[in-house]
Amino acid sequence: MASCLVLLVALSWGLSARAEWYRAGAQFQCDAATGTFEVLPYNRKSGGDDPIRPGFAVAQDGTSLQSCQIGKHSLLAKLEIIAPPAEGACMGGGAARLPSISIDGAALLAEGIAIDSVCDDVAVIRVKVEPALSGIALTTCTATYSEADGTRRELPCETKIIDVGG
Repeated sequence: MASCLVLLVALSWGLSARAEWYRAGAQFQCDAATGTFEVLPYNRKSGGDDPIRPGFAVAQDGTSLQSCQIGKHSLLAKLEIIAPPAEGACMGGGAARLPSISIDGAALLAEGIAIDSVCDDVAVIRVKVEPALSGIALTTCTATYSEADGTRRELPCETKIIDVGG
């Protein structure tokens, strides 16, 4: 009887361990009508994929360049979707990164941004670039995740106004 119980526990543990997985990704939008560019997480999970927002496209695996017209300025964003490695705790589900954003060739980021990274204490969950009265507004929204139950607590977004000239 005890061996049956051990076998049942072992089998149920193995099934639950295989059932939970995720794969990091990103979705993006260039909205010509409003002159905005936005990047959000798009994570695929065993419990169901993140929804794709209306007007957004899912970034493909690998590196891609996305261009967008922000008012009278040209934006170029580099997106990287890194496939999950064979092993590794932190990046077990791969990674989504925004290594660079530039306006008319001028860099807006001092360093790249990881999108919804499980490796960071505070995860970036939204990046938006849009016209502002005195330049370009770069908004970054973040969240923290509870290790106990995985719930997300969104933090206030931060917006920087960047003078890009003319």
